[in-house]
Amino acid sequence: MMKLVLGARLAAIAGVCMVFLSCGKPPVPTQDLARVNGRSLTKEMIVARADAPQQLTDAQIKMYANRWVISEILYQEAIRQKLDQSEAVKRNLEDAQKQLTVAALLEKEIISVPPGAVAAGKVQAYYDSHADEFAVREQTVWIGTAIFRDRRSAEHFRDAALGSEGWSAAVTAARASNVIVDAADSVLRTQSTLYPNELWRLASAMRTNDVSFPVKTSAGFFVMNLLGSMKRGEAAPLRFVEEKIRERLSVELRQQMYSEYIEMLRKKNNVQLFYADKDTLASVGE
Repeated sequence: MMKLVLGARLAAIAGVCMVFLSCGKPPVPTQDLARVNGRSLTKEMIVARADAPQQLTDAQIKMYANRWVISEILYQEAIRQKLDQSEAVKRNLEDAQKQLTVAALLEKEIISVPPGAVAAGKVQAYYDSHADEFAVREQTVWIGTAIFRDRRSAEHFRDAALGSEGWSAAVTAARASNVIVDAADSVLRTQSTLYPNELWRLASAMRTNDVSFPVKTSAGFFVMNLLGSMKRGEAAPLRFVEEKIRERLSVELRQQMYSEYIEMLRKKNNVQLFYADKDTLASVGE
């Protein structure tokens, strides 16, 4: 029995030794890119600090190394002068550590709401209550456009756009037939951005949902679908300002979450302010 136990122990020891031998291989040597008094900079160190390491170029690595050398000689000189022991430096280090730690906490606790996640109802409500902020500054037309190489293709497209399947289906078919030069389903144009002037005169005279006859331009034969028009001071359609609204609401939601989080922490902690002014923390959530 003793022999069996001893044999098992020896086998276990041998197994551990093999593990250490296999894991104890010397690391792959790295090549120093720069060295200052025994402190080295390697390419691996640069890659570890880069935001997009796969996009690093030799020129960027060289620039980083040069900056590292300057920073290192300055730092080592400051150490020689024992400036790292000064109260000002210690205070700055403490402040920096506090700011970085707080930033890490907020990143963890205050969830960022991406603009795309904002509810459509909130976007619509914001648009309705802030319509004056999205007013156009001059007469504007909301149109779909299509440009063709020849008049016959443009006329055939117009007939299809006036049919039961409508403009979008006609554009898709024209693309498949490779007769269309360019198309846009929905754009805003003013007199200064819709040219030649003949196009503007035509668009401003059209009625909503009209599809124009082809107009010859230097770019090709132009066909327009009027989706709407706005006088100066009227709000642009929601689809053209929706992204901006979503960005605003995303920021507002994050600020609201921050205020609620601060208020929660205030109630959780014993906060005392010894001066006559109003407690600024008390109004954070208001």
